[in-house]
Amino acid sequence: EKTVAPYSDYVSLNIGDLLDFKWYGTPIEICFIDVCKTGKLNQHVSKEFYPSLIPGESTLINQDFFFDRLPWIKVTMGYLSEYFKWEGQVHTSSIYASIKEVPQNVACYDPYTEGKLEECLAYHYNQPKEFLEPKYHYIMGNSKAYLMSLKNNKDVALY
Repeated sequence: EKTVAPYSDYVSLNIGDLLDFKWYGTPIEICFIDVCKTGKLNQHVSKEFYPSLIPGESTLINQDFFFDRLPWIKVTMGYLSEYFKWEGQVHTSSIYASIKEVPQNVACYDPYTEGKLEECLAYHYNQPKEFLEPKYHYIMGNSKAYLMSLKNNKDVALY
């Protein structure tokens, strides 16, 4: 509370389990996500917040994007590629502009848990590549291999 005190008019603290939190549709201009450490949290964030982003105005920053142990984020953003335009990267964060409203039924579908490996890989590949530094290409490759192992394809992941 002390840290955000100068901004208390703009910040609402919600203590508790994020999986129990419900967003009630208030439009979101800047959505900074730094909680998608599990597939369940990633799905919850998609379902609760992405439909409230404002096409043509909102910015989505996913702080956990460039980590190799969180492939569900890449799969989800690949799945949602028609709704977001990749704007760039700052360290481990990927920045997107909202270009089209995310329908609730689209946000509720979890491509990581509900999709087969081939679908997940296609979404994972549907990410920016040309502007990344070599170390981030390496991280994305490791993320793809981890995705394969999580989807019970460990032998292929080793190659």
